[in-house]
Amino acid sequence: MFRARHGLLAVRTMAAISAQIYGRLHAMDAYGDDGRTLLDNSLDQFQRLATMARSQEEYLDGVIEFYQTRTHTKMAIAAERLAVIASVTLPITALSSVMGMNVIVNSATDPVFLTVLLVLMGSMSVVLLIWARRRGWW
Repeated sequence: MFRARHGLLAVRTMAAISAQIYGRLHAMDAYGDDGRTLLDNSLDQFQRLATMARSQEEYLDGVIEFYQTRTHTKMAIAAERLAVIASVTLPITALSSVMGMNVIVNSATDPVFLTVLLVLMGSMSVVLLIWARRRGWW
């Protein structure tokens, strides 16, 4: 789409420049009465071509803007979901970093403490998911 827009811009520029040149030739009466009809025809064609290229370029700009807006919206939604995932896993990460690797030890694992710790981690995540859902983030 960007190449097509660039091509339309090039066509519009060349047509506008050619229309100006033919308009000047027409004003100078360089080709006399015999060439005036051909100059008028060429001038009209270049002006119409420039107008059509401008219209197509504006339409293409609208299409590009639409697709960019749609893509940006999708990226914003994905970023919000990633933020929710990060906020849900943050308390679990913080709690596990404080407790370290000393919770599960081969010879001295305390099943009650481990269960309480896992329930606490799960409940923190559930509370944060409920909070995010109520705020419309999920």
